[in-house]
Amino acid sequence: ATEALFDAGDSGPVRLPDAFAGIAAGVAAARRIRDAYDSRVDAVVATEGWPPDPTVSGRIRVAAVGTDGDAACWRCGGTTFQRAWCRSGVCWGCARAERAAGRCPRGAACPLKKRRGVAGGFCPHSKRCCVCDSHSCSQCALLRGDGDDVAREAAALGADALVVVDFDRTLCSTRAGADPTKGEGRKKPVADEALSELLAATPAG
Repeated sequence: ATEALFDAGDSGPVRLPDAFAGIAAGVAAARRIRDAYDSRVDAVVATEGWPPDPTVSGRIRVAAVGTDGDAACWRCGGTTFQRAWCRSGVCWGCARAERAAGRCPRGAACPLKKRRGVAGGFCPHSKRCCVCDSHSCSQCALLRGDGDDVAREAAALGADALVVVDFDRTLCSTRAGADPTKGEGRKKPVADEALSELLAATPAG
């Protein structure tokens, strides 16, 4: 397998070319600034409420985030949020509260909620949903990625690697496990090259 030159995610750069060292340092510095103000945000919201009431906060422009838009939040029932403050059907304040409680902020819209018998899927370390946030976490032993990521991890694990093929038993990317050999009038899916090479290299072939 070809060694990756670039590998990054929500937790930060994992592997970067030497020429990107300055960019990585800038990202790390920005993350430290964010973390420094994170607790202050919680304190302000606890005092002023969410969305902020102009009679309490005195910041009219900020208070307008919940009154000047057309986006709705499933959790608090607000329907006039500005879209920058309400995404994927949940406002900023409610999303923050749901994450703090260890739940996906999308609520019932989270795909994992629609799967019977599926528990978890929310990373307690970074407060992110493995599906909706496309999140990976080494502490949770969970990695999301494509065929190249699977092949690279399998190579790193060596003989301890166990590759389990999805229920539809295909290496193609299809919608809802559809049969990749069928479908008139459209381009048929192509098998993932990295996965094909990985499985072909196993004793069973």
